[in-house]
Amino acid sequence: MAKSTAVSKKKEKDFLSIQSNLFYQMGNIDEADGEHAQALVYYEQALTIDKELGNVREQGVILRAMGKVYQTQKKHTRALALYEQALALIQQAADLDGQIIILCEMGEIYQLQKEYARLNCI
Repeated sequence: MAKSTAVSKKKEKDFLSIQSNLFYQMGNIDEADGEHAQALVYYEQALTIDKELGNVREQGVILRAMGKVYQTQKKHTRALALYEQALALIQQAADLDGQIIILCEMGEIYQLQKEYARLNCI
């Protein structure tokens, strides 16, 4: 019985990972179509699942995508807050490529805001 329980827990985790990925991809599609509010709904659903699963890197990726939505809407304060959260998670996951992407996006905002001194920190 212990083996079947372990198998069913793995299947449940795999299903939730797939479900999270689908929500994330649906958010990407809506973001590309300019449907920002709906994209955020899908990203939130994916984030909830990945928090439950403890998927640190995926949480960072989703928060970065949410930040990009706000950046597109010129809501820079909110975008930066999400990028900072995403960066912490991506660093925890030791994803160097992800860190570079987030730092570049943060740099774009600092440049737009003419906060050149903050660019030195990146």
